[in-house]
Amino acid sequence: MERDPFYNYKAQFKPVEREFLTQEEIMILYEKDLHFDRLRIVRDMFLFSCYTGLAYADVKKLTNDDIIKGIDGYQWIKTKRTKTDSVSSIPLLPMAMETLDKYQDHPEVKRGPYILPVLSN
Repeated sequence: MERDPFYNYKAQFKPVEREFLTQEEIMILYEKDLHFDRLRIVRDMFLFSCYTGLAYADVKKLTNDDIIKGIDGYQWIKTKRTKTDSVSSIPLLPMAMETLDKYQDHPEVKRGPYILPVLSN
């Protein structure tokens, strides 16, 4: 090449403001009485995502093999993220553990290797 094809190119970064839920908004969702099993599952998977920082794509592929005991003695999620292919170690907070406990006997969980119900389209 005789000249740099990126000579006049200027990278621009556009900051994005991200919204987040407050603890009060999360508690409203948590305490909401829903009348359909599917809605309760969707709500619980969303809240699990809130407490772990995992995207739904990562939540739905979690298995018991992804739950480990950390050097601190607590339970952790150690998984490879779907979008970035990076390994993440995430502490399991009490609210996330509550969700895992809630669904351990769910029929969909019992049929497969996953630890949470997988919702089909």
